[in-house]
Amino acid sequence: MHFRPGRSAVVSIVLALGAVTTPAVAPAAASAAQRVAVPASSALHPNTGCYGSSCTGQDPIAEGCSSTVSTIDSVSGGSFVVNLRYSSACNAVWAQAVGVSSSQWAGEVFGYTSPSGGLPVVGYITGTPSAQGSYSRMVSFTYWTQSCVAYNASGWETHNCTRLH
Repeated sequence: MHFRPGRSAVVSIVLALGAVTTPAVAPAAASAAQRVAVPASSALHPNTGCYGSSCTGQDPIAEGCSSTVSTIDSVSGGSFVVNLRYSSACNAVWAQAVGVSSSQWAGEVFGYTSPSGGLPVVGYITGTPSAQGSYSRMVSFTYWTQSCVAYNASGWETHNCTRLH
């Protein structure tokens, strides 16, 4: 599901200092080959606590979204991988950092209103990578999304990213 032209929505920009709200714009039409099939129904899966936009900012484990999950893209960070995880039951994604732990590295997930990217309207960071995988908060799959490698030298910097989905 995407924002439809002519409709507006309010989305949060998540910053280190807090949240700011701004009106979203409708994304341009995109090729179906770039998107994962999204269920037609927006009804909650019986075992989840959110769906779509209500999942943004939520914990994927606590909301029950990790039971129907697949990795739709990955990016390498050297000794770890950042996976973009998609839950069909929740219609949401999150970043998962798997590999050797390092306090200077993490994964990120971003949401955009346009398939061409630009500035993200929402984003979350994982904990440091671990063998079991650390994960971020979720972003609704109504946004164009990607996961990235983040490095913290003297503030978090975004490095390699997956393509937009």
